[in-house]
Amino acid sequence: MLFLFARHGWQTQPAVTRHKVWNHFAQGLEPNVRGALLSIKSGQHLGAQALGFTRFQTIFWIIVPQAVHRALHGCGNEIIYLIKYSSLAFIVTCIELTGEGKTIATEYFRFTEVFALIGLYYLVLVTIAMFILKKIEKALHVPGFGRA
Repeated sequence: MLFLFARHGWQTQPAVTRHKVWNHFAQGLEPNVRGALLSIKSGQHLGAQALGFTRFQTIFWIIVPQAVHRALHGCGNEIIYLIKYSSLAFIVTCIELTGEGKTIATEYFRFTEVFALIGLYYLVLVTIAMFILKKIEKALHVPGFGRA
């Protein structure tokens, strides 16, 4: 399939890299979400059944809110890892921030300044992601259920 794109002169590397990064991200999320869903005790199911909830209502109103709360920490870490791993896209010849930085640094022979600025940029992105995740955690906090 990729040879068809190459024959027409279309660049496929960014699309392939994006697919690989998102695939890695999804593989990191799966254990967190699965673990959170499996950590809900069977008593929750039985309690909902005793109250007359349907299976959908049980999942939607009881199981998923608790699982989201439990999975949020791991999923937040995966989001931060995704930001950090984006610099590795340069290894598979997809020009992104690190690749552009290398190009600029090679052109002007200012490696320290360029890569310090790139590091600062990634630091700002991760700090913003952490701030947003903390706000989400506080908004979803239930008193007596885990940490604040």
